[in-house]
Amino acid sequence: RGSEGSQATLSAFLMSVARLARPQINTTYKVSGRPASQPWQWISLAAAATASAALLCAPVVMAREETPYEQAQTKLQLGLSSTQSLRACESNVNPNCVSTGSVNADTSGAAWRANQVDPARAARALVETITDLYGLEHSTILMDTTLSNPSAEYLAFGIDSAFGQDVVEFLIKEEDPGQEQDALVTYRSTAGSVKHIYPFQQPISDGDTQRRRLAEIRTALQWRVIGCEPVPMCYLDMDMR
Repeated sequence: RGSEGSQATLSAFLMSVARLARPQINTTYKVSGRPASQPWQWISLAAAATASAALLCAPVVMAREETPYEQAQTKLQLGLSSTQSLRACESNVNPNCVSTGSVNADTSGAAWRANQVDPARAARALVETITDLYGLEHSTILMDTTLSNPSAEYLAFGIDSAFGQDVVEFLIKEEDPGQEQDALVTYRSTAGSVKHIYPFQQPISDGDTQRRRLAEIRTALQWRVIGCEPVPMCYLDMDMR
């Protein structure tokens, strides 16, 4: 496609040169009794030939889309979005992810309800639980931010897995300030890397590690899945689907 474009450009250029040169070549003058072309006409033709050669030899630069593997090398953006909420999963880049902010059924998860009203107390319980479950040698706090209006706690953890260091983010906040209601918990859990089988560009599944880990953390904390309070059996579907 690039070669065809260069040929079309060259043809148009040569036609323009020919139109300019035609009336000039018919203009002659006498030198020693013989007609001769004007010297500057030869200069024009030489310039046209030089430009044509340059167009033929110039490399054709074409835009190239990034492969899924290249896109996956982009560093994961931590923290809250401009709407002060957790981001959705980038499922087109890393499908091994679960987020309460996702609308894709494969990567979405239901929010939780903590068993504490105060987000700060719930955050401390979360840190202690993750440390107990995975140990200091396999888990670390990447970010810890306290927010206000409404009161909220944002935490990001790095947890070791077969895919490197997975990133698990939580936002614990007052859902209705002034009301004695347990804190709302949203989350995003993302595999630390995306692995592909060469030469295919389809990423390898992590075996639903993100969803299973989240279920393990929630169960240890005895926090509830929003929407499952009246139907206890739906926890199994929510956690393992």
